[in-house]
Parts: sequence; C-alpha cells; structure tokens
Amino acid sequence: MAADSSCFADETHVYSIRKIFRVGGGLVGAAGLIVDIAVFVQWLRDGAIDGEYPKMTAMEAIVVNPQGRVCAYESEQADPVPVKAPYCAIGAGRDFALGAMHAGADAKNAVKAAIKHHSLVKPPVRVYKLKGMA
Repeated sequence: MAADSSCFADETHVYSIRKIFRVGGGLVGAAGLIVDIAVFVQWLRDGAIDGEYPKMTAMEAIVVNPQGRVCAYESEQADPVPVKAPYCAIGAGRDFALGAMHAGADAKNAVKAAIKHHSLVKPPVRVYKLKGMA
C-alpha cells in the first residue's frame, strides 16, 4: 500500500501527514478529513464494533486484513465493501493512480503518477507492506 503525504486546509498545503496505519496486523489507507480518519482508525483499533460505527462527514479508506483481503469504507457506510479488483485507489489522485496501475505501475509508482499530475497530491510517498508478505 502506498500514499502521498499532503494535508490541505482549503486550498493551502499546510503540512505532510501519514495516511497509512497498521491496525491489527493489517493496513489502513485513508483520505479525507484528518479528524474523521483518526476516529475511523481508532474505531478499527477498538475492534470495529457493529452498531458503534463513528459519525464522520468526509473520509474514505481501504482496509487490508492480515490475510490480504481488501475492503473499502466511506464515512457514511458502516459496512465494508469487498474490493474484487486487482488494485484500487482513493483520494484526490485516485484517477491518476488507477490509470497508472492499469498501465502496470505498482502502488508506489501509481502515487508518483498522481503527484506529477494532480496539484493536491504531494510527496513524500510512503509505502507499507503487510508483515510477513514480500
């Protein structure tokens, strides 16, 4: 999993942030409001209890469990959506990243393509792998 590091307030790039988190042996990549991302990641760390899905306004996430199963979440949707495609992307640079992966790029180079072509996507690129996977 790879992500850029941009954090914007309106149209101003304010600083770099981490957008990928290790949770329960898996990985979570998120985009959207920082406060929503923090609440969502904490909900996952607390066990993702049914019926206690946090109220969020603008967040999307890709969650990869320790076995490599991929699901997508959106702030309004408590139920995970299984991702059947061989790759996926979220956030402002999604279209460029998806195009790059369709053309054969790995996740890191897909984020680099998004950085090159979208003004809201900024370096550095951070790459995480599931523990125990090459």
